[in-house]
Amino acid sequence: MKKVRIGLVGCGEVAYGHVNAVKKIKEASVKAVADIDMEKAKNFAIKFGVERYYSSLSDMLVNEENK
Repeated sequence: MKKVRIGLVGCGEVAYGHVNAVKKIKEASVKAVADIDMEKAKNFAIKFGVERYYSSLSDMLVNEENK
């Protein structure tokens, strides 16, 4: 089965619950996050081992489309 790639928008408190829930699903993984606060997105990505981070949803969608 192909793994589902997930992108999270917003790296606040709710995102912590989402990323931890996704980690429990072997067929899914968080591949990218986006937040208007780039530093927050970067710190979140580092903390949870997310490969890429962006400062906008549109940037994330454009860059992740073919990965």
